[in-house]
Amino acid sequence: MNPGPSPAGRLPRPSRGGLTVTGPWPATPRTCEFDEGLYLNNGPWRFPTPTARPALYTKLFGVPLEICVNDNDASYANFEKGSGPLSKKTHRKGKIAADARAITAELMAKVASRGRAGR
Repeated sequence: MNPGPSPAGRLPRPSRGGLTVTGPWPATPRTCEFDEGLYLNNGPWRFPTPTARPALYTKLFGVPLEICVNDNDASYANFEKGSGPLSKKTHRKGKIAADARAITAELMAKVASRGRAGR
């Protein structure tokens, strides 16, 4: 199956068995030979933070880089260790962030109402 090239600006498609593509280098057709049910998501690939070598290659070859912040408030956080009200429970990351902001705002309001802010 060859759905054709993915238009620029659209979501990347996965590579599944039987997909044939012709890249800019080498300019020979290549066919994906994955087994049934296996695929490669051709989305943006990321470099590990402490690695400097990819940055060197991008500079040497003039490849532009884009910053991607992988942050998902809908993901879950599970506190398996420790004790307290969050212990051994699963919570949405967004709810934890909202609660932390609310607690901080409440503490700042208490300090400001006592006339001690900025001291």
